[in-house]
Amino acid sequence: MEIPIFKIRSSCAGKIMTDPKGKSKMQLYLEGLDKLESLKKRLSEFKNPSCKTAVSIEIEQIPETKKLIAELKLQKDEVLFSETCMTYLIEWILEKKYNRIKTFTSNQTDKGNITEQSGFQLIQEMVFEGAFLAKNQKFYYDDFKTGVPDVIHNKTVIDNKSSYTLFTFPIGETEIESKNYEFQLDVYMDLVGVEDSLLCFTLNDTPYSIIEDEIRSLAYRKYRDTMEVPDQEAYEIVKNHCFTLEGLRERKALYGNADTSDFVEIPKHKRIIAFPKKKNQDNIDRLHKRVLECRDWINANWHKF
Repeated sequence: MEIPIFKIRSSCAGKIMTDPKGKSKMQLYLEGLDKLESLKKRLSEFKNPSCKTAVSIEIEQIPETKKLIAELKLQKDEVLFSETCMTYLIEWILEKKYNRIKTFTSNQTDKGNITEQSGFQLIQEMVFEGAFLAKNQKFYYDDFKTGVPDVIHNKTVIDNKSSYTLFTFPIGETEIESKNYEFQLDVYMDLVGVEDSLLCFTLNDTPYSIIEDEIRSLAYRKYRDTMEVPDQEAYEIVKNHCFTLEGLRERKALYGNADTSDFVEIPKHKRIIAFPKKKNQDNIDRLHKRVLECRDWINANWHKF
C-alpha cells in the first residue's frame, strides 16, 4: 500500500503543535556550548591552576562536556514531538492503513452538533443585527491542511462553539484561551484566503434527550431507577441546562411538579461571547513546517504499525 500524504485537519492542528515535555536536543546542545565556555572562562581565572577545583575542571568537566556536545551535535536537528502529537500520528496511520475511523461522542459534542443552528441564530441577532448567516458547505484544502469553516460572511470566518453549561461558558475571559481554537481559526483563514475571524461561544438550551441522559446517570449513581429521582433533584439538573423560560417549560416532563420559582432566565446578549482574531501567518508557517516533519515521521514509521 502506498503511504498517503499527510494533511492536518483544521480541528486537529493544535494537536500536532503542542509543545513536548522537557528540553529539545537543540536546547541541550546550546546549553552544552554555554557550559563549555563558562568552564573555560572559570579555568582561566584561577590564580593557582594546579588546585583541586581547577584540575577537576580541566581533566574531568571540560572533557565530559565536550563529549556530551559531540553526541548532541549529531542529534540536535532531530524533531521532538509531544505525546499528544505522537498519539495523533499513530491514530492517523491506523485509520489510513487499516481503513478504520476512530469515533468519539459525548453529551458535550452531541449538544454542539444539535444546537448548531440555535447558535447561528443567536450570532445573527446579537452580532450581525439580523443579517443571515449561511452555513458553509464547501470543503477547503491545500497541500498541507483541510477544513470546513462554519460560516464565511463579509470576508470573515465565523466559528461557533456551543458551551455545555454556564460553567463552561467563558464569562470574563478577554482572549482565546485554547491554542487549539487559535490554530483552527488560522487554518480556516489561510484556506479561505481572509485575514479576519470571529470565534463565538453561545449558550443554548441543552436538548431534551441529553438532559434526560444526565438524569439517568444520576439515577444509576444514586437510585435504582430514573422514576425514583425526586422531581426537585431532576429540576436542578434541568436548570443547569436551560437558559430560557421557554426551554425550561418545554422540558417540564423531566422535572414534574418541582418548584421552579428560583429559575433565572439569562438574556440573549449575555448568552454569547465573541472573540475577534486576525490571521497569524507565523502560526501557519510553523504549522506547514510541522506537517512536513510529521510526514517524515510517518514515512519512517509506517511499517511498524
